[in-house]
Amino acid sequence: MVVPLFVGREKSISALEEAMGKGAAGGKEIFLSAQRKAKTNEPIPEDIFTIGTIGTIIQLLRLPDGTVKVLVEGMQRANTKQISDNG
Repeated sequence: MVVPLFVGREKSISALEEAMGKGAAGGKEIFLSAQRKAKTNEPIPEDIFTIGTIGTIIQLLRLPDGTVKVLVEGMQRANTKQISDNG
């Protein structure tokens, strides 16, 4: 399934841009997982669900308001082993 996502948090945008810069064309994979509470601005690992989806980024578009619209195709369900903060 292909879904559009609107991303506003700078860390999330950086993660998307990094994923877009790696791999061969069409191989831009990213792990997507939801927060337990959407209003948490600075989530810690315990705020993130451990089950998510590995998806392929199809398109990334920066909008005038600074947010990013990304089209992602879900590929498979996945479970995290560890969450780290690299910036």
